Amino acid sequence: MGWAFCGEASGDTASSPLFLVHIAGLIVKQENLFQEMAENASASSKSEQHGESEKPIGPTGEIALDLPIYDTYHYVIPEALQERVKTGVRVLAPVGQRLITGYFLRYSAPPAEVEQRLREIDDVLDEEPLFDETTLGLFEFAADYLFYPIGEVIRGALPAGINVESKQSVYLSDTGLMARSGAALRGPRARLLSALLPGEVLPRQALLERVRGARAHHLRELIRDGFLLVQEAISQPRVKGRIQRQYKVVDGVSLARREVLLQRAPRQNELWEAIREYGPISLAQLRALIGDVDIRDALRQMLKKGLIDLIEVEVSSDPFFEPMPEPSKPFPPTEDQQKVLASVIPGIDERIFQPFLLHGVTGSGKTEVYLQLIERVMAQDRQAIVLVPEISLTPQFVGHFRRRLGDQLTVLHSGLNEQERYDQWWRIKRGEVPLVIGARSAIFAPFRDLGMVIVDEEQETSYKQEGRFPYHARSLALMRAKLCDATVILGSATPAMESYANAQLGRWGYLSMPKRILDRPMPSVEVIDLRKTPERIGGMISPALLEALAENLKQGDQSILFLNRRGYHTTVLCPNCGITFRCKNCSINLTHHRAQAVMLCHYCGYAERYPAKCPSCGHRHLENTGWGTEKVQELLHHALPDARIDRMDRDTTSRKGTLEDLVGRFAKREIDILIGTQMIAKGHDFPGVTLVGVLLADQGLNMPDFRSGERTFQLLVQVAGRAGRGQTPGRVLIQTFNPEHPSLYFALQQDYQGFYQCEAPFRREAGYPPYGFLVGVRFEGSSAQETEQVAYDVGQALRQRLKTGKYPRVELLGPAPAALERIKNRFRWQLLLKAPERRSLHMLTWSLVREVLATMPRTEVKILIDTDPVQML
Repeated sequence: MGWAFCGEASGDTASSPLFLVHIAGLIVKQENLFQEMAENASASSKSEQHGESEKPIGPTGEIALDLPIYDTYHYVIPEALQERVKTGVRVLAPVGQRLITGYFLRYSAPPAEVEQRLREIDDVLDEEPLFDETTLGLFEFAADYLFYPIGEVIRGALPAGINVESKQSVYLSDTGLMARSGAALRGPRARLLSALLPGEVLPRQALLERVRGARAHHLRELIRDGFLLVQEAISQPRVKGRIQRQYKVVDGVSLARREVLLQRAPRQNELWEAIREYGPISLAQLRALIGDVDIRDALRQMLKKGLIDLIEVEVSSDPFFEPMPEPSKPFPPTEDQQKVLASVIPGIDERIFQPFLLHGVTGSGKTEVYLQLIERVMAQDRQAIVLVPEISLTPQFVGHFRRRLGDQLTVLHSGLNEQERYDQWWRIKRGEVPLVIGARSAIFAPFRDLGMVIVDEEQETSYKQEGRFPYHARSLALMRAKLCDATVILGSATPAMESYANAQLGRWGYLSMPKRILDRPMPSVEVIDLRKTPERIGGMISPALLEALAENLKQGDQSILFLNRRGYHTTVLCPNCGITFRCKNCSINLTHHRAQAVMLCHYCGYAERYPAKCPSCGHRHLENTGWGTEKVQELLHHALPDARIDRMDRDTTSRKGTLEDLVGRFAKREIDILIGTQMIAKGHDFPGVTLVGVLLADQGLNMPDFRSGERTFQLLVQVAGRAGRGQTPGRVLIQTFNPEHPSLYFALQQDYQGFYQCEAPFRREAGYPPYGFLVGVRFEGSSAQETEQVAYDVGQALRQRLKTGKYPRVELLGPAPAALERIKNRFRWQLLLKAPERRSLHMLTWSLVREVLATMPRTEVKILIDTDPVQML
């Protein structure tokens, strides 16, 4: 724990005048001399600045600052703010010479030696807490488990765009104006003064960017020596509650008086009736209802007569992109479903923490189980969270819940902008909806009495956030359910090996649903060995698959083709000189997108026009290799001209509403063949689909990742599960160059236990999950040499610690370049720590954070710690 205490400040701060200017609701601070914010968050206190003697302080509290620091800090709570300060509110706290958003955690006393040197918070930003003590427990767990600053954990859990901070700009002082025209200064400091025009006020970073070679310490020296003055303003949040003016009838107006006031005003009488029935109602809604845009004058007259009132109401946007579907009723549970319900419901009624793995084959009716359990929880006035992978958060999936629960739910996903997410977050906070369906961040939904968390397709890698705040939603779901005495259901047809092991060891309950509803058969699966099929359309569609597609089209049934690669060609090369077209920012080939005539990097977005000739040797006939969904669509249009064919990938569904339209047309059988990436593999239930074709099952098998076989098996089983979910049995054709691979063999048999028993010995021998625990450390920098050196230095420091014997059975792998060595012009190195138990692994990682990284020289290289890493590339 740290403390916000006062240290020695350089410069004559005692004589520095301080002016507070109120401009348009902003507090602007102007100081002629002060030092840049100290890294340890210390600065001179107001009493020291003005020569006052120390006075007894009031109550103190622990605050997590919205900064990349691991410690929390103690501040004094002024008497005027004490009634408003409670766990979960945001405060403005002084840090050095700035004001930063902080999160109030709890009242507590600091150590006696620093008590007299604490600073006061400046203001309280919230009228009510944004989180409670239970949710704070989740944040503290996440910060400790993930080795991540708690202030940034809390910021990542709350709606984006709500925080404020002081922004500093600089302008020339009288001394600076004279120095600017003279020769008193040289080098970067002189160039900084010359770059700033008289009377110009410029953000600090913007000024630094104007001058090549200038650094932050040059700017600090100019401020310290009085050449520059600093102006500080409190920024405005990017999002906030939206207020709408609405009309409502005034209560207590007698019928006789109303009849007199409206006797000769039929339009006003019509409006009054509409407002009485539908109010409070906005002007736009009234216009739509009345069918007349010219009603303002009538409304003004009614306001003057005292018949209606104009009120301000906080409103939320509609998170759904389609109207409310027809309501539905619960289905009678199957025998398997009934067994699951009987196992789970007693714990719901007892309000105890109970984790379950629900292992159900595709089409077994897991969604109906979810719905009936949620209805049980809601009947107890408790709330529920349903987590789904982003690609599975489809209108069809959400529609199942809306048909059953109506408007008692909302959604949180990447299709909503910041304001829309903020609106839905506050609807949940106000208790307007008891259920949220969302991607991983929905685990932080601010429910007051959470009773259930469901993680559908729990094996999905998209539940792990990469980069900033690298949490896994499955892990946080388990911890949040434990803190709330709630039930957690992890559902999947192909569970993660870690989850299956936890269930087999008895740590979680194991629930099995091995049969499809209505005893529908699992689809038949056939393999097409591409080594024995040289004659293929476009080099990718075998005659057997094309024949099956044609027959399915003749029968009036629908087909899905799966290829987990978008674009037209994956590689463009010159056959004359051998050059391949690669991204300028990443270690990856550019993908040819023929419709846009561009070559695109799928990692950073870099694009080039498709060239007419080789830029290296001038050869005019470039070769294209590799297959993408765009190429497949073109080939099928030629091979099956009567078929209605469409494509589902990021290129065709990036605009808002396009995915909903595509899914709707396929559900209405307006599309015969749907080609897609993994977006089509999960979350869809199309009874008309009787044929699924996998064009290249080998795609992910050769990735440098110990989970590549597991992910291939899971993806194949999931996409095969799209077939035969209606009355007609399904058929799956899998094309591969490697039919003997265990992942493909067990996927063909749809045998999860067989795959697990085959894969487990390798994991056990190598010490990988579920038989070991991992912490990854990644290094990213703009300089290849500096990034490699920092990775090497950290690796050496870790090896020295391992030699002490304090961290038994921890193994260090690396450092080494990442498989994708450069992304977005940043070079990447990584190392891996693994151990058979968590304790020594986490002790070593905290030693790395506190003792190694905290004492290393500052560099441009970013160091990321990743607990339980999912992506190894």
